Amino acid sequence: MTAHIKELYFDEPIPYKELLIYPITMKDYLEFHWLVNCLLIDKNSVPDVNVISMSYLRFLYYQSVVKEEPYVYMVKLLLCMVLHLDFSEKMSFYINEKDKAFFTIKDVEYNADDFDEIVKIIFEQNCIQAIDNTISKEVRDALEKAEEYKMRQNKQKMCSLEEQMICVLISTPLKMEDIYKLSIRKFEKILQR
Repeated sequence: MTAHIKELYFDEPIPYKELLIYPITMKDYLEFHWLVNCLLIDKNSVPDVNVISMSYLRFLYYQSVVKEEPYVYMVKLLLCMVLHLDFSEKMSFYINEKDKAFFTIKDVEYNADDFDEIVKIIFEQNCIQAIDNTISKEVRDALEKAEEYKMRQNKQKMCSLEEQMICVLISTPLKMEDIYKLSIRKFEKILQR
């Protein structure tokens, strides 16, 4: 993502083809994190070779139809949020006759590869850790359990979002209204310091 370093440093929108992808502010943190969950499903751990061979966008369509999950709806809401579009703007999702997934925004067509690139930008802008498919699901689960055990042994607990915002509030000259306007990325960086 070094091609977008200026945009990341200064919380500017990142251009992708005809789109401008904006970072999310803290005011929309909870809604964003609920929506981004649809991009964090480990599709490659599904024991079905047909699912594993699907693009992620096609997988979301499949889950929406077969499992009746609201993933396509969630993707539309997420795209509206990061592209600063109104939900009523023209956006459609479809599968072509070759079983390939596409979506259009304002009559411009995007394919599954475009979707993957947009997701990478969204993750980078908003400090979302993508699933590392180079590590098996069993190993990832074991690492997660080990981290939870380590936190319990050290008597550490994850602070709530509200507690994190209060920590930033009392340790900086920022007012709560200023924190709401911060990008998630800047908030995370402030909190780490």
